[in-house]
Amino acid sequence: MIRFSTLAFALAAVTQSAMAVTYALPPEGSRLVGTPLTIAVPEGNKEPLEHFAAQYGQGFSNMLEANPGVDPFLPKAGTQLVIPQQVILPDTVREGIVVNVAEMRLYYYPKDTNTVEILPIGIGQAGRETPRNWVTRVERKQDAPAWTPTPNTRREYAKEGKTLPAFVPPGPDNPMGLYAIYIGKLYAIHGTNANFGIGLRVSQGCIRLRNDDIKFLFDNVPVGTRVQLIDQPVKVTAEPDGKRWLEVHEPLSRNRAEFESDKKVPLPMTTVLRSETQASGVNTAVFSRATGGTFCAVFPVCRTFYARIIPPLKEGADPHRRSTLANNPLSVLEYLRKMLNNSLSVDDVTHMNYPTAISQLLKFELLDVAEGCATLGLNADAAIHGNQQGTVHGGMLCELADAAIGTAHSTLMAPGESFTSIDLKATFLRPVWQGKLTAKAFPVHKGSTISHYCCEIQKEDGKMAAVIHSTVMTLRGDKAAGR
Repeated sequence: MIRFSTLAFALAAVTQSAMAVTYALPPEGSRLVGTPLTIAVPEGNKEPLEHFAAQYGQGFSNMLEANPGVDPFLPKAGTQLVIPQQVILPDTVREGIVVNVAEMRLYYYPKDTNTVEILPIGIGQAGRETPRNWVTRVERKQDAPAWTPTPNTRREYAKEGKTLPAFVPPGPDNPMGLYAIYIGKLYAIHGTNANFGIGLRVSQGCIRLRNDDIKFLFDNVPVGTRVQLIDQPVKVTAEPDGKRWLEVHEPLSRNRAEFESDKKVPLPMTTVLRSETQASGVNTAVFSRATGGTFCAVFPVCRTFYARIIPPLKEGADPHRRSTLANNPLSVLEYLRKMLNNSLSVDDVTHMNYPTAISQLLKFELLDVAEGCATLGLNADAAIHGNQQGTVHGGMLCELADAAIGTAHSTLMAPGESFTSIDLKATFLRPVWQGKLTAKAFPVHKGSTISHYCCEIQKEDGKMAAVIHSTVMTLRGDKAAGR
């Protein structure tokens, strides 16, 4: 596999190898990397689309998304193929390995290189999903790995009339290939003994790479490297030059019924996506084309988008209050439930400012909502949220609880009402280093003006990390104005 020096990256930005693509990291404030590339299928072509995907370091699904209508078995000579090597980096920490299962790409950020390796992957079949929203580490590495299928996997094979041995030794019949990088206790990043499957849902839940790519990772990724698995089918970025860019991939089916259905899985309208697409200067047609089912590579999104959702703002008006201009806003509870179920349309608005800026900044995730109650999540990591002791800062837990309590109370607010926190008291029970935190906020007392809430913050193991109480005052009339 050919690798070039940092100087070459500075000059060329993208280096093409036999499989993976190496990118120079963008400047501060930018997440867009790579440059557009289009090639012509040569005369007399006898190769399938997978051949060109492998040649240019892409997954099969990425090539299909970028080239709708192209014959995947035998692209016609002279056909212009888009190579989707211009991408938006995932909206997460640039450290170690980041796997975005939705786009079937693995991002590796080699330490002290100012570069990122982007490798196409295969992921778990429906019913044998690759984990999502998980942070772990490289536990160990193994060349010539053996494979011990789980009893459940063997039963699934038996249902299909196939016999799967309890132990598959290293060799050409082993689907793990020649190298394996074990993450957590049950999963691995590994190679393959097949000539297909990269960019498809084909594995038993592990992450499959082409053999040159797994060899590169095996040789370069140290044991202990941070590994994060995310599910971001839609990525957006506002670049330093003022342009907004949108990258859309077909969302993964969430169950067997969706997988077998002819209907497309709806795109999730995340808080970040709604914020970016409702900003001043976004093009309605481009956004609608992308989210309406035309899944494509990356393209700029510019000029007057939100004007079709609500009337244009008057000169001097606060852009953060634009949602109050809608004629028929949803209740906050209706809006949040649609957000939770990924069923928001671009026309849906409510009388309060959702998504909140603080939740976007700190990457809080809405997990559940009911009248007067809300549950938020956070992938806590001391490397990002740490204090001087090396644990997650208590202030982060307070922010998470305050956001959960605010979300819970906002479901009770009618148009024209607002609220403010009067106090907040935190009791910290256990330190947090890393993992998913769940903040459940519920009312202890609901009054017409003064309400009291409790928020319990639990760790992944179910143990309580903190209990936080807050008093909230509901505001009406002139007191609510401007809030």
